Amino acid sequence: MMAVDWNQLKSRYLQDDFSTRLGGIASNLARARSLLDSGTNEQVALQLLRES
Repeated sequence: MMAVDWNQLKSRYLQDDFSTRLGGIASNLARARSLLDSGTNEQVALQLLRES
């Protein structure tokens, strides 16, 4: 799995308005749940949770 630059991710995240940030978190959590429910790509789901 690719290394994540958390500072760069945070900087980009903070440029968005609050509703966009909240929508992104909701999308990540929905994708993570879908991946975990299907039993596939657990590592991707965990990365989405970390990112959120």
